[in-house]
Amino acid sequence: MASELPGEVIWMRPERAAVGRPAQRSRGEITAAAATATKSLDNKKIISYWHSGVTMQTVQGPVKFDSTGANTVAQKFIFQWQKGGTFNQVLPTAATGSVAIVNPKPSWSS
Repeated sequence: MASELPGEVIWMRPERAAVGRPAQRSRGEITAAAATATKSLDNKKIISYWHSGVTMQTVQGPVKFDSTGANTVAQKFIFQWQKGGTFNQVLPTAATGSVAIVNPKPSWSS
């Protein structure tokens, strides 16, 4: 297995250890959902299913594509490097796991 990724958040590690990065797992989940729903592995049918407005659940949260392929319900998170070299989720503030934003940014140290 590859070494730890720079900036990888701790909660991702168990998922990555089991099946790779979460995004890879999510792609598999939505492909499996489409193949099951369409009873087909035909690319056109799978893409049509994805673009039909159905909401699919993944390890990264819900996924719903519009007709252009944009995920309209994607969770958006912002992370910040903080003291001690930790990479912390800071937004949205109400989300589980978010910590306070460090502002103003401290001076760089050598």
